Amino acid sequence: MPANAVFIFVSKIFLQGSGKTSKKEADEKACHQHEKFAEQRRKLKEAEGEKSNIEALCALAQKKR
Repeated sequence: MPANAVFIFVSKIFLQGSGKTSKKEADEKACHQHEKFAEQRRKLKEAEGEKSNIEALCALAQKKR
């Protein structure tokens, strides 16, 4: 699918009812969405760190054998 087709498709989804949301409401929604994104990103980084720690501990355990 060409990039401009994706843009048009996504624009139609997001622009439905355009002009009916106040700036304050849009800002609040954007803030809420960013908070959800930040929470997901934090959980992913924690999981990656946990995996890295486990791998490091396993490597140390293998060296001591």
